[in-house]
Amino acid sequence: MTTFFVFITMVVIVNKVATLNVNCLQNKNKQNMLRTFLFLNSVDIMLLQEVNVDNLDFLDTQYAYITNPGDAQRGTAIIYRSSLEIEQYDTHSSGRAISVLFTNGTLVVNLYLPSGTNKRTERENFIITELPFFLRYHYKTLILGGDFNCVLHPTDQTGVYQTAPALNQLVEELNLKDAWKLLHPTTVQFTFFRGESASRLDRIYVDKDTSNAIYDATVMPIAFSDHECFTMTLRIKEKLATTGRSYWKLNPSLYSKEDDQNDFSTYLSDLINKKRPLQANSPFKYWINTVKPAIQSYFKRVGSIKSREQRATLSFYYEVINELHGEIQKGEKVYEEMNKIKQKIFQFHEHIMQGVMIRCRPKSKMDNEKGTLFHVVKEKKRGYQKYIHHLRTNDNQQISTTSDCLHEATRHFQELFNEYPISSEMCNSLLQNVNRHISLEDQQLLQQPIDEEELRQALLGTRTNTSPGNDGITYDFYKTFWDILKIPSWQPSMPFSLHKKSFITLEKA
Repeated sequence: MTTFFVFITMVVIVNKVATLNVNCLQNKNKQNMLRTFLFLNSVDIMLLQEVNVDNLDFLDTQYAYITNPGDAQRGTAIIYRSSLEIEQYDTHSSGRAISVLFTNGTLVVNLYLPSGTNKRTERENFIITELPFFLRYHYKTLILGGDFNCVLHPTDQTGVYQTAPALNQLVEELNLKDAWKLLHPTTVQFTFFRGESASRLDRIYVDKDTSNAIYDATVMPIAFSDHECFTMTLRIKEKLATTGRSYWKLNPSLYSKEDDQNDFSTYLSDLINKKRPLQANSPFKYWINTVKPAIQSYFKRVGSIKSREQRATLSFYYEVINELHGEIQKGEKVYEEMNKIKQKIFQFHEHIMQGVMIRCRPKSKMDNEKGTLFHVVKEKKRGYQKYIHHLRTNDNQQISTTSDCLHEATRHFQELFNEYPISSEMCNSLLQNVNRHISLEDQQLLQQPIDEEELRQALLGTRTNTSPGNDGITYDFYKTFWDILKIPSWQPSMPFSLHKKSFITLEKA
């Protein structure tokens, strides 16, 4: 059974988003001109590329920022209004990517991809293997912009056109829309000129739903850069329907290590010993009302702690890299230390991407397989399919507003479950045509209690990472901690907490 949640929430409006390759920012005049540009154009979020400074304190107090100069001091930055609150942000050690997830559900990703034909493979690999880490969040609005250093259409550059398969796949699979092309489908416009060649490298893509709110897209000449600035303006006036939080599901990585399993085993054993009288009096209620909530509470707490530790460790590693940047002149030892820190960061990224691989539920998985663009796209598609976006009524009218969908769903289920008279004669007539019967031997077998071995065999026949109910506790959990969970006193209650398909493998079924 799939449960749908629809809530109404007022979105914090983002009016204008801009992207610009600033070609370094150390020059004081350039800093002043950037500050003036933000003020005169009322920019709410600005994506910068080729940023070579950590500090943007020259900005007005109405703006906050996150910078990521990277190894080569040619990185990225995101400037945003101070009134926008950040939930999470991520940076890439190379400086080529930075993302910010705002509390209103808007995910902003800023890219500065490798340039030139000779770095085409590096650019493709970055999109396939590195970019998915920044897109892993559940967002309501996606803004993906920056200097892509490649184009997707022949009209977006002069000279010989070279394809960008990975970026093209990303745009198509996530159903992203090019803000410029939406409003100017036939107009040729470039943002970068070199000699006799020109191209539209600086772009902003948005998700399909947000694309309906775009009402202006402009390319603006900039005096302090060799690139032109692209700006996109959104007009969001009304309340938007957003999806609620999905069911919690136990993450198997929380008990993958032997120490984690020992800690939980001790916790559960203590719980059992403390409340043994309740267990004896009513094992079913004890399992449902005491043990299951305790399992959920324990792993939610452990997951929250590990998540905070993970974010703190990543932040620490990035701080160390930034400090080492200032000591590069000291020689090779500094480079060696930086490479060690980078490897640890990449390992963290790979670990986080394992969660994406689990949530996308691939049909098959290779040993040591890493999360890539394929897994992110698959996860996003699964997420999109979980929610109701429009309905068709009995009179064949399509509705899409939240209020209409709720009204139609209520009407449908009220009608579906209304009482209506049943003909006993018709029921008897149908039953007479049923030729399949359970033998007396099978009847006796079905009436016998389910023993431990039958229950264990049923568990072995289930899919590892699926959850039998809305409590989020997976079959893998039952298999891992079977030695504790098979306690005889509550065995009769356990089948009720498992899905019906658990019993298909039992001889009694």
